Amino acid sequence: MRSFKRPDKRSSGAPEGSGREGSGARRKSPVKRSLEALREGGRATRGQLDGTPKQLGARAGGVLSGLAAILGDLVRGVAGLVAWLIAVSSGPLGAARKFIGRAVDRASRVITPVRTLLAVAIGCAVLLGLSQFADYRGIAVGVDNFDGGVNLVAPPPEVERAEAGSAHSYAFVPAAVVAIGILGIATRTRRWRLCRLAALIGVAAVVVAIVVDRPTGLDEGAVAESFSGVQASLLGGFWAQIFSAAGLAATSLLLGRELRRAVPRSRPLRAEHRSKSGNGERGEGESGSHSAAERAAERAARRARPPATEAEPA
Repeated sequence: MRSFKRPDKRSSGAPEGSGREGSGARRKSPVKRSLEALREGGRATRGQLDGTPKQLGARAGGVLSGLAAILGDLVRGVAGLVAWLIAVSSGPLGAARKFIGRAVDRASRVITPVRTLLAVAIGCAVLLGLSQFADYRGIAVGVDNFDGGVNLVAPPPEVERAEAGSAHSYAFVPAAVVAIGILGIATRTRRWRLCRLAALIGVAAVVVAIVVDRPTGLDEGAVAESFSGVQASLLGGFWAQIFSAAGLAATSLLLGRELRRAVPRSRPLRAEHRSKSGNGERGEGESGSHSAAERAAERAARRARPPATEAEPA
């Protein structure tokens, strides 16, 4: 077998100094290599990013132009649909508009502020009369045994209830009828001061409800001696009386205000007419007296003139 001899590194043609320089270059190569790698990476990244904004701008412009085109088509379609609907329904819409206008004109002539306030005031008076027959208080017993939410499922039993009119002998039933009559007369005769009487009835009902009905309704009376856990409470009839009476008072005052605005318009016209007629009569009398005096002066002047003499013939 042949034996191969390894070549001697020292016998190579490279000079001795070149080995030292190569070892020194190998020692500095990691830093240089890292710097060169960073530089090359930066150059590559810069080269890739140079065209990115342009590409993004082109894509964004394409997307926006597409959206603008779609939006334009949509607007044109909606405008065309609206124009078609207006063209188709112009006849029915015009007829409906005219009908509504005529209806509003007729309603404005019929539904005046005075008539509206009169209707509301009469309605409040009717509710005041009906509230006298509604229960305004109730007395429950054994309330202590229904605590803890039990009263929401099964309320305590009531042993007594009373109507609102029983506390004041149903006095506001005829008072409500009188209020309706007063309001009708005031509207018919344009006497706005009568509305104050109807308002006074409403105020009186509120005062009686607070001063008389409320203490009476919360009084447990003899039931507290016979049962335990007694509690008296006010019911809907009490509040119906208060609100209906307050509405009667307010609407009556407003009705009187509207009637007062309508009444003074006719009186100054009558006074002006009377003053004109009086001035006319006075003027005619003065002119007549002046004419009579002038005639008398003319007659006196004629009498005082000497008779005219005839001229003598030559």
